[in-house]
Amino acid sequence: MSRKYLHDNTHLTLDERKIIEAGITNNSTKAAIAATIGKDATTVAKEIRKHRILKPRNTYHRPVMCDKLNVCPHKPCKKKCEFFQEPKCKRRDKTPGACNGCENGSKCLYDKYYYKADIADKEYREELSGCREGIAISKDELKSIAEIIAPLLNKGQSVNQILSAHPEIKVSDRTIYNYIETGAFKDFGINCLSLKEQVQRKQFKDKYKKRKEPLNYAGRKYSDYLQFRSANPETPVTQMDTVYNSSSGPYLQTFLVEKTGFMLGFIHNEKTCENMVSKIDWLEEHLGADLFSKIFFQLFSS
Repeated sequence: MSRKYLHDNTHLTLDERKIIEAGITNNSTKAAIAATIGKDATTVAKEIRKHRILKPRNTYHRPVMCDKLNVCPHKPCKKKCEFFQEPKCKRRDKTPGACNGCENGSKCLYDKYYYKADIADKEYREELSGCREGIAISKDELKSIAEIIAPLLNKGQSVNQILSAHPEIKVSDRTIYNYIETGAFKDFGINCLSLKEQVQRKQFKDKYKKRKEPLNYAGRKYSDYLQFRSANPETPVTQMDTVYNSSSGPYLQTFLVEKTGFMLGFIHNEKTCENMVSKIDWLEEHLGADLFSKIFFQLFSS
């Protein structure tokens, strides 16, 4: 019989976490707790395991506790042993998943885990706000990039020139511009004055973290592009970009044939997919399909 999953797409509230804490104290199963708050049992299980607090055992009289202590021939026991197995507790390790309200709590010699609703809710709120701030790079990675680009920017080189000469930097030039303009490099002496054009943006708040990227980014990252170029150096590349001074327009759509250095540009009043395609369609309509294909095939494959 298949189990019915409950998904209401809402986050757990403090009141629901208090019900979870009370359920653990009363030795309720995760399924029973989930039914009470209208969530799936896996949601309750993940919540308890993620936010429960470890209280280590007293190791003074028992420095080593092993589940095979009575049957293991390798004695005396050592803290690091290939046969070591952590002692298991059905209540702590299975259901409800924490030691709140355990009758044997005062006599138990194992490590204990306690779930506290207010602490769990506070941790969740801090994590939620942290996921919405900062940039998707670690501080060490940011420092290594800054050490490369800082002296070159001071010499007057553009970001594009620097990235072309340093393939070890695995981010795009647009990303570098964003980091500079938001102040991520301010501790390394790089700011908007390092660039020819200044853009006022919200300043960076010194929060670094690695974000989890969506699965559909596989094979579509800038590092994948660099890897493809390295494996296929003879493949012709044409770069398309949109350049503008104001977010309200006008917009310059450019095509740069990397091998020859030839650039083709179109001006648009709106920055939409339809507008960007319209100029290409306009060229094909006025040149004719055969001539259009011949010119662009020779141009982009040269």
